[in-house]
Formats: sequence, structure tokens, C-alpha cells
Amino acid sequence: MRTTDKEELLVRRAKSGDSEAFGQLVQIYQNQILYLAYDFMGDYEQARDIAQDIFMKAFNGIDSFEQRSSFGTWLKRIAVNTCKDALRKKQRMPEKTNLKPQLTSPENADRSDGHRDIIKKGFINLSANQKTAVVLRYFHGETISQIAEIMNINENTVRIHIHRAVQKIRQSLRK
Repeated sequence: MRTTDKEELLVRRAKSGDSEAFGQLVQIYQNQILYLAYDFMGDYEQARDIAQDIFMKAFNGIDSFEQRSSFGTWLKRIAVNTCKDALRKKQRMPEKTNLKPQLTSPENADRSDGHRDIIKKGFINLSANQKTAVVLRYFHGETISQIAEIMNINENTVRIHIHRAVQKIRQSLRK
């Protein structure tokens, strides 16, 4: 992911305390982060809350952003970790509803698909790392190297996570 000159300037301004510059960064990334959170959580309201948490963490931690990666990659790393934490909390708490992660983004959530339940079942059985790799690769179009950077792992490990995830989903489809 390449940082544009405009984005680089906004990051520098945000790091120096310019909240308006940070607000512009939020505008650039708000939909990507919201959809990423939705793809993890499967619930739009939860995704909105988590997206707010992600941007608050980024705002509070902007000073620690060392610009070794692009701002977008750094922000997505925060998003992935925040979503994983939220999923762990969700699994520890007794379920009041039977909300399950969806394989669609919010604009397609109302479309019914005969295979959705089968795919959801396979998707739910993925490990956190497998789910992360699949969501980033197939729902958000990230490259293997971008996923490796976001997840802070090597590219071969990303490939293994994706391969194993696809195998698990295929097994679910056979049942």
C-alpha cells in the first residue's frame, strides 16, 4: 500500500496535534474500516462501534506511528487486532442473539443466497488468523504482501492461513 503525498502530509499534521488533519484521514478510511469490522463481526451496529474504537485507538496512538508502513496498513493492523479482541470477548460472553459473521458487506446484506448458511458455517470454524487472511484477501482485495504487513507475519504464513481456510470452507460445503 503506497501512501500518497496528501496522506503523508495529513499524517504529519495529525502527529503534530492537528485534529482536523486526522479527521480528513478518518474520511479517507472510514468506509474501508467499517466494512472490515462488519466482515469480522457480521453485525452493522457492532461494526460501527468497533470502527469508532479503531479510530480512537489510532488517534490516541498516532504519535507511535513510525511510518515504516503506510497509514492505511497501520490503521488496518489496528482494525484487525481490535476486531479479534472483540470476537474473543463475544465468544466469552453468553450469546443473547445468534448473530454470526456474514460474508457480505452491508450494502449486500439483504441479498439472500442459498449457499450463505453453508459458507457462514465454514467461515465461523476458521481460526482468527485464517479469518483475518481470508477477509483481507477476498473481501478487501489486499495482496499477500499487504496482508503479511497488516498481520505482521511472513507471506508464506499468510498463504498457509488462506489455504487452510479454503480447505475448511470446502469441507463445510461437502457436509
